[in-house]
Amino acid sequence: HFKFILLGLFASKLDDIKKFLNEKFGIVALDSFNIHLKRPDWSTGSKAKLEYFWNAQKIVFEYLSQIKMVSTDEVKLSNDKLVLRFSTADKLEQLVNLPIIGYESNLVKLLDSLYTAGFIEDIDIKFRINGGETLISSEKLSEGEQQVIAIKGMIELLRGQETLFLLDEPDNYLHPSWQENLLEDLSVYVKNANFLITTHSPQLLSNSSPDISEVQIIEDGEIVKITPKFYGRDISTILYELMGVERRNKKVTKELSNLF
Repeated sequence: HFKFILLGLFASKLDDIKKFLNEKFGIVALDSFNIHLKRPDWSTGSKAKLEYFWNAQKIVFEYLSQIKMVSTDEVKLSNDKLVLRFSTADKLEQLVNLPIIGYESNLVKLLDSLYTAGFIEDIDIKFRINGGETLISSEKLSEGEQQVIAIKGMIELLRGQETLFLLDEPDNYLHPSWQENLLEDLSVYVKNANFLITTHSPQLLSNSSPDISEVQIIEDGEIVKITPKFYGRDISTILYELMGVERRNKKVTKELSNLF
């Protein structure tokens, strides 16, 4: 779903989104993208032709037909696979402007629906970085970069009134400096969204300002009644006192002790 979300962000006209992609990742603009279609697993009949999207039902057939109409061209890989190519950035704008879509959020939802129905195998996205000189694929983004983009995209594209986001250890792939800023970045959305986050990150705990967050500890499936204060405490202290992590490697600690 990361690629669906990235396309949705590229389709956005908001300066904040453009600034986010540029400042954090050096992404200047979308170059091109391809949508890889495949025969769904449920479409097994010999009469299911590629030209009719393997007997797609009426509404899905309409979606696929309109998307195909916008594409620059198509590449038939086999009777079961078709690639729709969109060779310029303005093709994305044309895609969003289709009556069946209309908004960036609807683009993400439509792609998700086609994926769930078994029609989308993959999406290739190429974009320009470093002042527009270098062309790069979304596949080259690190896990952490994809994580940050996915979180930002979900919030911007799928947020409604009083939305609840469940983020299970979102810090897993994030550089420590990004972990430090995660809660502050999310805090700008708290007027109409709430975030329930699980984490083992001392960086998140140290930056869990009481003004924007409430920290609770779970041990053996139960919430601990009294939660120590972690805001502003140094990382080593949190690791040592809360998580039971030694300050140094045990072997090194023993050797230092012997030395002294």
